[in-house]
Amino acid sequence: MSTAYRFVWAEGRDFINLALVPIVVLAILDTAVATGLSASREAGGGLAIPATVFIILVNVAAGVMFAVAWHRRFLVPQESVTFYRAYRWRTRHARFLFVSIAIGLLVVFAAIVPSLLGTLFGPVVIVFLVASVIVSGLVGGRLSMLLPSTAVDDLMNFNQAWELAYGNSWRILSVFILSAIPVGVAAITIGFLLVWLFGGTPGLPGIFVLAFTNELFGFASAALGVTVLSEAYRILRSGRTSAILPPAPRHP
Repeated sequence: MSTAYRFVWAEGRDFINLALVPIVVLAILDTAVATGLSASREAGGGLAIPATVFIILVNVAAGVMFAVAWHRRFLVPQESVTFYRAYRWRTRHARFLFVSIAIGLLVVFAAIVPSLLGTLFGPVVIVFLVASVIVSGLVGGRLSMLLPSTAVDDLMNFNQAWELAYGNSWRILSVFILSAIPVGVAAITIGFLLVWLFGGTPGLPGIFVLAFTNELFGFASAALGVTVLSEAYRILRSGRTSAILPPAPRHP
């Protein structure tokens, strides 16, 4: 956690260079969609589903490109990071998206199995629900090493990633969650303050400020999560042969 926070703080300029434009663009889109949906509802239109799908696709594309760029910023520090290089869709971005979707599906499957078992034991269903959360989290934590490896083109299959994280699922999952808590608390606190400031039905400036704040904290949380996974991957991979992985970055 300390490595993640120190790295993001030390590389704040690169974070701004990589994240500011997407944050502003996404905030503008969020504002436009929010105001457009409000007008559409008043007119009896049906733009909600297409607009929501569009926003989701744009956020996914921006998130994938930022995540890949930030993984490489940590793991390949000698590489020059520019906005153009980061946000030009390449094969590695498609692989990263595919791996992310595959991990997500496996996590969902790992959550469904205990939940289905819980339906057979009504009085203790809460036990199976808790188990489904824990099992799915551990599966996601163990397979998460595929994300940094894909970002740096150190291609592994699912079996290799599973073996790489052997015995460290709890550590990866706990550090990933704990690193997000401070940012989450700050985001919720500032969100409440902004809602109090702009009121329950904010105007256009208020909607934009709220959207910008949400996107800012979203990218900050992503940067911390990516750094945590990158550091875990670097530690686990350091004892194995890898021509791609350089020494760990050194920061004060």
